[in-house]
Amino acid sequence: KMVEASALSNERVCRRLGHSVGSQLRLTRTLMELEIGTNLGPAACESIGKALAVNQCLIRLSFADSNMGDASFGKLVNGLRNNTYIREINLSGCGLTDASGTAIGSILRAHASRRATAQWQDNLRCYPGSAAARDLAARQMELAAMGTGGLTALNLSYNNLTVVTVKAMCASLHQDTRLTVLRMKGNKINEAAAAMLGQAMKEHPRLVSVELQSTQVPDVELGVLRVVPGSEVSMPSPDLVGGTTVKKEVFMDMDVAPTTPRAVKTAAAAAAASEEGQRTAARRRPSSAPPARRAPGAAGAGAGDESDEANNPGGGGSGAGATQTAAGQTGWYEGRRGWSPASSVTAPTWKPMGDHANSTR
Repeated sequence: KMVEASALSNERVCRRLGHSVGSQLRLTRTLMELEIGTNLGPAACESIGKALAVNQCLIRLSFADSNMGDASFGKLVNGLRNNTYIREINLSGCGLTDASGTAIGSILRAHASRRATAQWQDNLRCYPGSAAARDLAARQMELAAMGTGGLTALNLSYNNLTVVTVKAMCASLHQDTRLTVLRMKGNKINEAAAAMLGQAMKEHPRLVSVELQSTQVPDVELGVLRVVPGSEVSMPSPDLVGGTTVKKEVFMDMDVAPTTPRAVKTAAAAAAASEEGQRTAARRRPSSAPPARRAPGAAGAGAGDESDEANNPGGGGSGAGATQTAAGQTGWYEGRRGWSPASSVTAPTWKPMGDHANSTR
């Protein structure tokens, strides 16, 4: 049901709505996506956060454009730390600052710690070839198929996050092994923070894209951090027995959508440069030879011209022929200079000038 905006301004209504959503999250076994696009307040978010801690079916959670702020998001943090079934979280346009950014980093670290603890417990007294080893392999295959165990996509775009949040995220990425896409567009991120993310991305096993466009820092233009195709190299981990470490190269992709201000500016500059190049080429291009004037009453001029063109296949011709040559069929310079080593035509055999009927030849 659609809730009126005036009703959402009532704190009591928001609290009861949050309590109802939390109750459904505890009971449901089929709900996979939840979108809340308004600020319900800290009390309602506290009920939702407690329900998220025990929910095992939700995969995608979105608070996009809710403008909830740090106080409301802080009530959700504990629930998100304990929930390892959610794959995607969208917190774009939530009015978050560096306090919430640090909490988000703690969510990634909590998920990584829970996975490490579970792996240690599974490997405890698990000898090769035993029934426990076979059960562990089957369980790992099942978990890989389900994709559980941490976030794979995180959207923090259009908030007020700075380099403080970037440092916390980089520290968390050193422990995380699940995240594949990180979106941080429209934040206060400078080039130094982008370099920190790129360095963390080089050693992350699965992170392939970090979006940093439309930064709020003046005179700074950032794009998308991507992995260089074919640069991934796996090697034995020096810290984990039997584990592997991934190394890869990262570059900043500055290609943006054609509707952004930077793309419009770039397109206008390219069009101006192309137009200037065309004007320069037109100034350097010589004019074609003027058409020949025939004497009045010269009945045999046409036949003479045809015979001359047959004897002189390489250049000259009438004014129309010169114009066609100057247009670029065999090189624009041949309309005035004749054969040139730069052209691809065979050098013609020229007759003495006095043998031509047309004086322009």
